[in-house]
Amino acid sequence: MVDINQEIMLNDMGWTVICYSPFEIEHTDGSFARGQAAYMAVPAILEEWKEYQQELNAKRKQELTMSIDNVRRLYELTKIDGYDKQLAACKNSIDFGILKMHYVTLQDYSKAAECRDREKKAIEQEINANYKIEKNEI
Repeated sequence: MVDINQEIMLNDMGWTVICYSPFEIEHTDGSFARGQAAYMAVPAILEEWKEYQQELNAKRKQELTMSIDNVRRLYELTKIDGYDKQLAACKNSIDFGILKMHYVTLQDYSKAAECRDREKKAIEQEINANYKIEKNEI
């Protein structure tokens, strides 16, 4: 049996618990496992989730340094009038990340949280795009 945290991790990796007894999981790509096979698959999926989180964190740390390019980009974003227009001008996870740091500095945590959510989605899209390029799926 999986606990709620493990089920969230499974969901994050595209898996859904279909049934608890007998234990059955299904992936968004149509794959499924039932019974003992499902129990055996869960640890590998959870390990993949941990590696994925480490990769996200490493990417985030590497790209969010306040280099001169990022400072220039932050200036470009913040001179745009209106928060919604600033978000629309963000092109990648770095843009969302530096805009998030800007709003944290201003102590506008609701805007910072929205930037964080968009940053996470952008990172996931960038990782998926890089994965497809590496696997020659494009």
